[in-house]
Amino acid sequence: MVLATVVIDATGAAGVAIAAGGEPILSADAVDLAVQGAGVAERPPCGIYVNTDYLLIDPADVVDVTCAIAGAELALPDTAYDSAPLVQTRERRRVRGDHVLDYLDQITGRTYADAVVLSSSDYDSHGYPSLDYFAMLPHSPESLKANHPAPGGAAWTPYRCLLPRGREHLLERLSLVSAWDDRILQGAMAEYAHLPTPVDGLILALGALREPRCLPHLSRLAARLDAESPLSHIRSLARALEALGDPSGATIVTALLGLPGFRGHALHSIVPLHDKPMERRRRLGPLREIVLARALYRLGDPDGFGREILSEYQRDRRGLLAQHATAVLRQGLRLGVTDDTLRT
Repeated sequence: MVLATVVIDATGAAGVAIAAGGEPILSADAVDLAVQGAGVAERPPCGIYVNTDYLLIDPADVVDVTCAIAGAELALPDTAYDSAPLVQTRERRRVRGDHVLDYLDQITGRTYADAVVLSSSDYDSHGYPSLDYFAMLPHSPESLKANHPAPGGAAWTPYRCLLPRGREHLLERLSLVSAWDDRILQGAMAEYAHLPTPVDGLILALGALREPRCLPHLSRLAARLDAESPLSHIRSLARALEALGDPSGATIVTALLGLPGFRGHALHSIVPLHDKPMERRRRLGPLREIVLARALYRLGDPDGFGREILSEYQRDRRGLLAQHATAVLRQGLRLGVTDDTLRT
């Protein structure tokens, strides 16, 4: 995982934003199937511009894209040099914002207190319009030849168009969660491999969105955790608090580390390592402790407790744990204080 202050979604289909909980806008939904045409271009040796429109493709569907590229290559003439490696699409999956700009907003000249840009364009349509309003507009021979189903113009775009609407729904759902859900164990052998549960996913999404209003709910759910809680709950809570970056979250983590069974799992000597019974294994404890110590350290570590625990794991006989603790300390506090302590 890479920690970042800002994440730019360059997927072209809102992949990151939707994975974080944003509500998608799809071209094919229960209301209608209305999407602009797409294609896979032939690639001539000397060509610099090839524009195609002969397919309907969902660029977020890897099977659809793969079949489109493969089918286009099968149809290439013998004289063709190659086909383009990417599909040519004019419309893609988007994230629904707090406000969705539509054509009526434009033609009425609607303005907004939070407007951030004034943009203008014509309507170069490669498909049929889906709103009944467009059927009322008059057309001329010129507009029909230009693929323009409606007059173009300028429109103000409010900042709310850039804010995913889904975060409010996520926050509301979290406020209704009264208890953690059951663990999801990935196989019988890996006792520590708890997959994220629906509640875990909700918490991780709000953390990724850096939604500060979820902090009281995280504190409330943290109070219901103990040493018998699934590791996925501990990890989702710690990672969400890290992503939020609110120093007050350190209080939540410190309280968890003070619970029975949460501390003292670093190994500094050779000890018996049992396979069975599963309760005697030594993986859940350190994984739980180190992820909380890491979160505490990155949240400012007001009492140095997180650094103390990570320093203990730097001397751990299990190399992976020592490696991770050293990497976290070297990276330093979020506040800019670095620590060059090396494993000894």
